[in-house]
Amino acid sequence: MPSIREPRRGGRLLRALTLAGAALWLAAPLALVVVLTVQSRTVELTPARPVWATVEANAGQVTEPIDVVLEWQAVSPVVAPAWSGTVQSVGVTAGSTLSSGQPVAVIDGVTRVGYHSQQPFYRPLTQGDGGQDAAALNTLLAQAGFDSGEGDRVTRSTLAGVRSFAAVLGVPNADELAAFDPSWLVYLPAPVVDVSTVNLVVGAPAPPAGTVIAELDDRLAAARLAASGGDDETERPALAAGEGQQLTVAGVELPLADDRENVADLVALRQLVADEAATVSGQLSRPAGDREWVVPAAAVVAGADGVTCVVSGTPDRLHSVGVVVVGGQLGRAIVTGDLTAGDRVSVKPAAELRRCE
Repeated sequence: MPSIREPRRGGRLLRALTLAGAALWLAAPLALVVVLTVQSRTVELTPARPVWATVEANAGQVTEPIDVVLEWQAVSPVVAPAWSGTVQSVGVTAGSTLSSGQPVAVIDGVTRVGYHSQQPFYRPLTQGDGGQDAAALNTLLAQAGFDSGEGDRVTRSTLAGVRSFAAVLGVPNADELAAFDPSWLVYLPAPVVDVSTVNLVVGAPAPPAGTVIAELDDRLAAARLAASGGDDETERPALAAGEGQQLTVAGVELPLADDRENVADLVALRQLVADEAATVSGQLSRPAGDREWVVPAAAVVAGADGVTCVVSGTPDRLHSVGVVVVGGQLGRAIVTGDLTAGDRVSVKPAAELRRCE
C-alpha cells in the first residue's frame, strides 16, 4: 500500500525553501547598508582649497547702475486755426514727431507751420501793435533768421521780417503785406510732440477753426535719477550724480541739469524710452580715481552694520581690510581701501573668516 507521508514531506521542504528565500531577500539590503556605512567611515573628504585673486589697480571707468524715473504729462491735441480753402498736402503722419517750425499742411498754396509759443496767436498784427503776442512774433522771426523787432512791439523791422516769412510760406503778394496772419501757424503745446493720430485729409476742405487735426501722446515732462532696483518709483528719493559722473542710457550720453538730479535733454531721452514707461535703466560713469582697486565681487565680504572688507594676506597669515565699493560690473568690484596692486585676496573665504574687524 503506498505511503501518504511522501507528499507531506515534499510540502514541508517547499515551504522551508520559500521562507529561506524571503529571509535572504529581506536581509540583502540591510547588509548593503551596513557595508556602505562602514566604508563611509573610512573615507576622508579632501578639504576645499582656498581660491586667491590678485588685486589690480583700476585703469578703466568707474560705473554704477542707476534708474531714471520718468514723469509723463497729458498733452492737449492740436487744433485748426481759422482756415479756409482746400487741403493740398499733409506734412505730418501718425507715429511721427512734430517739432516747432515744421510744416503741418499746405492749404490753398500756403504752407502752415507748427509753432510752440506761450499762447496761440489769435489776431492779425500790424505795425505799432504791442503785447505778448507781438513779442512772440519778434522771437519767431529772429529764430527763423528773418528781420525782427525788439521787445513787445511790432516795428518796421518786424513787418519786414513778416513779409520775408510770408514769401517762404508761399503767401501771394507777400512783399505788399501790411500784417501778420495767425492762420499761417498751428499752435503746438510743446516744442516737440509725438503724434498719435492725424485727422487732415488731402483734397478735403480745410477743417473749421477748433477742429482737432492731430491727437498727441503724453509728453515726457521730467526725468530724475534714483538708486537702481527700487520697487516704488514714485517714492524713491532723488539721487544726485557726483562731479565728473556722466549719465548714459542705452549707450547714449545725456546731459544733466544743474542740480545733477534731473536729465536736462528730455527730447533726446524720449527717443530712448518706451511709451509710458515708469523707469529706464542707465549708468553713471567717471574716470578711474587714485587708489582704486579691482577685485572679484565674490571677494568682498559684507560684515555687520553695512561694513565691507576683503580677506587678504597669505594662507597662514590672514587679515581683513576694510573697503568701500565704488563701482563694478561683470563679477568685478571696484573698491577703495588700504590695498596695494599685487596683494592677494581670498575669493569666497571660509565662514570663520567672513568677519570685517
